[in-house]
Amino acid sequence: LLDTAAGLLSNLDPARLVRLQEGLPLPSQVKLTLREGLDVEEACSLLSRLPMVEAAQPNFVYRAQDTSPDDPRYGQQWNLRRVRANEAWDSERGSDAYTLAVIDTGLDYDGVEFASRCVAGYDFYNNDPDPLDDDGHGTGVASVAAAATDNAALVAGMAWFGKIMPLKALNSQGEGTTDSVSQSVYYAAGHGADVINMSFT
Repeated sequence: LLDTAAGLLSNLDPARLVRLQEGLPLPSQVKLTLREGLDVEEACSLLSRLPMVEAAQPNFVYRAQDTSPDDPRYGQQWNLRRVRANEAWDSERGSDAYTLAVIDTGLDYDGVEFASRCVAGYDFYNNDPDPLDDDGHGTGVASVAAAATDNAALVAGMAWFGKIMPLKALNSQGEGTTDSVSQSVYYAAGHGADVINMSFT
C-alpha cells in the first residue's frame, strides 16, 4: 500500500513518510504534491488507508470575505442580503446542469442577463412558441432567481449559473388562467425542468 501511495506523489517516497511520522511526538500535517493528472479525491482515499495516516484531505482554499458580485445594482438588492446570499456564494453559485422553469408573463430572453442561457419555452397564454415578456414581471422574477451574476451588468441572481425555461402563462396585465398555468407546468415537467417557479396568486 505504501508503494501504491508513493506512486501518487511527486515529492515524497514511502520510507521518508514513515521516518517523518516516527520522528514526531505528536501527529503532524504533511503537505504532499500529487503527480500531474491524478484525481485528488482518489489520492486522499488511498492515503487515508495507510496505517500512519489519520486523515487525508485536499488543501482547500478559504476566504475571509463574503463573495460580492460586481453587478451595479447589487447594492440595492436588499433581498439577497436578507438571506445572506453572499455567504452562500462562498460555497455554491449554481450549476449549468440545472434548469429553472419560470411560469409567469414571459421573459426578455435576449437581455444581457439571460442571453445564451435559455432553453426552449412556450407561450401558453397566446398559444405560440414565443414566450417574450410583454409585462416585465416574469423577467423580474427570473432576475431574482437566476440573472447572470458577477458580469458587471444590472442585477445579481441567487443562482449565478443554470438554464432558464421561460413559460408564458400570464398576459400583459399579469393575468392568466388555470388552463395556461397547468399546461405550463406539464410542459416544464416533460421537458427537463428541475425546478418550477410560479410567483403569482
